[in-house]
Amino acid sequence: MKNLSKIFLILKLVVINIFISLFILIIALWTSFPYLQVSSGIKKIQANKTLLNHKADTKNLSPAFRYDRYDIEVNEEAEIDLILSPVTSVIKVEVIGAEDVGLGIDSDKLLKKGLKIIKPHRPRNKPSKREEILEEKLFRTKLIYHLKRIENKSFLVQEKDYKVFQIAVKGILPGAYTLRASTTDGEYAITTILTKPELRIDSISPSILDIGVETVLTVGGRDLDSFTQINLGSDIEVKDMQDSDDGYIKVYVYVAPGATRGFRNVTVTNLLTDSSATVINGLYVGPRIGQDGKDGKDGTPGKDGETGVQGTSGADGMSICNNTTDTLMVFTNNLSPGSQATSFFDPVLCNLTLGIPAGFNGVNAGSGPKGDTGVAGATGTTGATGTTGATGTTGATGATGATGTSGLNSLIKVTNEPHGSHCDEGGIKVQTGLDSNQNNILDTSEVVTTHYVCNGDD
Repeated sequence: MKNLSKIFLILKLVVINIFISLFILIIALWTSFPYLQVSSGIKKIQANKTLLNHKADTKNLSPAFRYDRYDIEVNEEAEIDLILSPVTSVIKVEVIGAEDVGLGIDSDKLLKKGLKIIKPHRPRNKPSKREEILEEKLFRTKLIYHLKRIENKSFLVQEKDYKVFQIAVKGILPGAYTLRASTTDGEYAITTILTKPELRIDSISPSILDIGVETVLTVGGRDLDSFTQINLGSDIEVKDMQDSDDGYIKVYVYVAPGATRGFRNVTVTNLLTDSSATVINGLYVGPRIGQDGKDGKDGTPGKDGETGVQGTSGADGMSICNNTTDTLMVFTNNLSPGSQATSFFDPVLCNLTLGIPAGFNGVNAGSGPKGDTGVAGATGTTGATGTTGATGTTGATGATGATGTSGLNSLIKVTNEPHGSHCDEGGIKVQTGLDSNQNNILDTSEVVTTHYVCNGDD
């Protein structure tokens, strides 16, 4: 009887242990279920679809990021999609490069503390407090993933001929980062991650300010509002600012006539949070690209006008009484008695006129009777041709020649210069030249001078 009681008690304990074990197993499965689901950030693909349906390369299943560039906000986590071969089991992810985006942050600092790679946790309801503190203190810029481990399965989607793994990252400092993922067989893929600050400037238009001119700047970015203050330099006056709901502010500025030409940093400050952001070389003070160039040289003088019409010949000169064939004509005039006798010779008309007082050589002689009119003398021969008259006046000046061709416009081209042999930290390339083909674009063949303004130079 005692043996039966013992057997019954043992069976009862076994049954109770079985129920307890099943209950614990169900609880464990239930709490782990959310971690066994596919992340909502990954679009589930049907098993019968291939990479060809998603415009991917099925011939080369080396690691490949879904996008060449990812834009994320600072202090926000993001997932980066990495496409892998179905047989890949281990990948290494690391940040291999970092560049400043115009805020003046050192590249070494960005590389060490700018972009953080987040390590997945084993499935459970919530990470422990110790793990949270440890994860906050650790800053990973490289990490090796074993895709068969349970903590990585929630970030993995297995398909027919490929699989997708999500890499979790968090931007700490604003910058441009280069992320590389490599496999054990030496294949690798690279993408760029751009982290944007909470207060920032994304665009400035126009980017060139004329000296002595009032201009309206349109500044785009994030967290730009009525509490934003902008600084462009002591010689650029900010007259007014207007904010809008679309993240843009309009800034009315005036550039003093004595303003220094060249590139300017643009700084915005939030008066409530006292946070600020600066764009290095965000503006250029000087003449705008495409302004009229200097006047061209004067054209060559026009051809001389045609010779004017010759003036009419002068009148023939009168003959002079110096020819032996000329006939001397003698005339007499009776003068009053007692007056002095006179004589006058006209060499042109060949006339001799004598003035004889009445009673000359006689005493009070009276006038004699009027004699008969003599016969007309024979006509004298024609006098010799006179000398040629003076030259007529000069004709009117001919019409002015055609205006010479206009001079060529001068152009300035400003582009970003990446870091390299010209600028170790990157900068701006300013090219100038004449628009020889008059298309208002400074072509490569038209460049005359090139000047580099490097970041970090005084």
